[in-house]
Amino acid sequence: MQALKCPGATSASAGTAPAQADSACGQRVRKTQIANQLRIQARTGGWAVPMLDDAATGGDLRPLVDHLLRHRAAASAAPFGLTAAEQFRVVRFGGLQSLLDRFGHRLRS
Repeated sequence: MQALKCPGATSASAGTAPAQADSACGQRVRKTQIANQLRIQARTGGWAVPMLDDAATGGDLRPLVDHLLRHRAAASAAPFGLTAAEQFRVVRFGGLQSLLDRFGHRLRS
């Protein structure tokens, strides 16, 4: 098992976002997959993002996780005049629901 390179929150970054980043960094495999997917998308668009290269190849995940959490929190908060917020939503099967309704049937357990 590879050691995580996600240092804990510091006094300069106290608050909820650092705690979320620490928790998210603990999910190394999933975050590495996200980094790799973003890296592929960036390269397809003609971009090089060294931070994603590092994160996808076992490096420090904190810059990626911290950016994603802070960006999402800021975007969710902006319409309400806040600096950070978290939205909750329920998505049942995404776009799959209409296919299930029209063509699917429930499996018996």
